[in-house]
Amino acid sequence: MLLADYLTLGRITRAAFARKLGTSKGYLSDIINGKRRASLDMALKIQTETQGAVTPSEVDAPWRQNNPPSDGGAEGGGGPQLAFAADS
Repeated sequence: MLLADYLTLGRITRAAFARKLGTSKGYLSDIINGKRRASLDMALKIQTETQGAVTPSEVDAPWRQNNPPSDGGAEGGGGPQLAFAADS
């Protein structure tokens, strides 16, 4: 499940969820909208806070959709590739 869908179904605001994660609403919104890539630590925090309803791969999905590989998708064998941003 995408994080945006989880928040809608869970009836929790981005601001309230961001507080639970210890981050800003802006950073969380950028992750949801695919403008920034979540760190692995943040993706795992999201998975924990959603009790597994949103996986790290699903956290990363909006970013991957907005930033397709330049080689047409042939990233190392065709399976889903996860690479998270470094913690800042």
